[in-house]
Amino acid sequence: MFPRFLLASLLLSLVGVNCIAANNPDHLEPPFVYENNHPIEQYKATVNKKLLITKGDYGQLLVIPSTIYGEWALSIHPSRSDTFSVTYTKAAHQIWPLKTLAAASHISVRRSNAELPASTATAVRAAWLAMIERTAPYPPTENVIVDGTSYEFSIKQNATLLFGVAHSPTSGRKTKALVHIAQQLREYCLAAAQDRPSLAGKIETAATRLRGSLLPPSTGAAPPPTETPSPAR
Repeated sequence: MFPRFLLASLLLSLVGVNCIAANNPDHLEPPFVYENNHPIEQYKATVNKKLLITKGDYGQLLVIPSTIYGEWALSIHPSRSDTFSVTYTKAAHQIWPLKTLAAASHISVRRSNAELPASTATAVRAAWLAMIERTAPYPPTENVIVDGTSYEFSIKQNATLLFGVAHSPTSGRKTKALVHIAQQLREYCLAAAQDRPSLAGKIETAATRLRGSLLPPSTGAAPPPTETPSPAR
């Protein structure tokens, strides 16, 4: 067993307590990489094995609370040629104190699957990819919050797996919107079938709006006139 103060220190570093600041930039940051035998790397390998149990071709998310509640995850993936699914998994108890897969083997995982309209899955993927592509380190700051939840987004682009981490609470409007979309997807998985169409519409609208906010701003100026070539005769 680790001393209590060391456990607290490791968990706070995992959720990025050094970086959870009231004035964080409005983008994701890269995940911190530890040595392979580090307790946190062992823990993350265990969480990934238990919760990320389906492919996430259209995006995955691992959520690590800094409280006693269990970790949870989302995966968006094609289910058939023209449909998509979102899978939500949640640990019944917090895996963090146990670290290894063998020690956490008794922890049950709740799983919920739901079909997702192709347009919604595409909109979410576009928004997640746009946010992850803007991932950059946060500048150093002394303004820290000692509690929060870590949201580790990942997506595959051109055979490369990209990552970006958000922390809650966060002040950035775009980052808040991304986290809110993830929370809506979890709600979608847990909703009754008759309630999902309206939720899918809200998710798609939010994802489209977020993606639009990440596009380069338009100058608003009309393009210079160009001479239209005459059709060939």
